[in-house]
Amino acid sequence: MDIYALSAVLVQHLPDEHRISVDEASRSWWFRPQGKYSSLRLSKKGFDALTRHLDQQPHFFPCLGLRLKHIIALSRVMRGPYYLCRRNKGPVAALFSENDVVMATMHNGIIPLVEGLSI
Repeated sequence: MDIYALSAVLVQHLPDEHRISVDEASRSWWFRPQGKYSSLRLSKKGFDALTRHLDQQPHFFPCLGLRLKHIIALSRVMRGPYYLCRRNKGPVAALFSENDVVMATMHNGIIPLVEGLSI
């Protein structure tokens, strides 16, 4: 997915007091943006923008046993924005796309999802 185009759509919906340029959003909201079709993994700034300023509510899935191979596979499997972070009980994935939530639920979690589809 084109993160620049997605950033442009999201920036349009930001309240005026939090509005930033599309270039700034495409550079700061995504984890290691490396070109037009980078992963949809959000940075902390991107997660905060979606949850605080755009009122998006993610679905959280525990990711105990998350390894580098799973993180790499997530970038290929996820169709919507997602955020990886640590919570009280360990690593979790915050999913914003209903399609990704359904897929993770059907596979009983993030790790079984990526292992079943891509590893």
